[in-house]
Order: sequence, then C-alpha cells, then structure tokens
Amino acid sequence: MDPQGLITLPSQNDPGTTMRKLQDVVKAKGMTIFAHIDHAAGAADAGMTLRPTDLLSLDRSATGFRANGRSDR
Repeated sequence: MDPQGLITLPSQNDPGTTMRKLQDVVKAKGMTIFAHIDHAAGAADAGMTLRPTDLLSLDRSATGFRANGRSDR
C-alpha cells in the first residue's frame, strides 16, 4: 500500500473485463456507483489516443465506512 492508502494489483484480464468485474463486486457489496468515466473514449472523441484509463466514482456509505476510514459500526 502506498502512503495515500491506494492498493494497486495487477489483473490477469483486459481492462474492460477488469472494470466490469470491479463494478460487479462494488454492486454486490451494496455500494453505489455514481459514475464510470472512460477517459480513453473521451480522448477518441477528441481525435486523440489514450491507453485504457477509467475512473469509477462510488459511495461506500452502505458498507459502514466513511471517506476518512472510520467505521460507523
């Protein structure tokens, strides 16, 4: 884990499959997905090329953990 608390793990799947699996897990945990931003698609719309780069914005409140890492449980 890096100092900011981000954990990075390699995936054995392609980026699209990895994102779909992540979304499935997030939903199964009861979290809300606010947005899935595909930066590569946005770049393509602008006539540019970008490697697969996605942002998943989600709400963890259903899990009992706040953004500061404290538990409500």
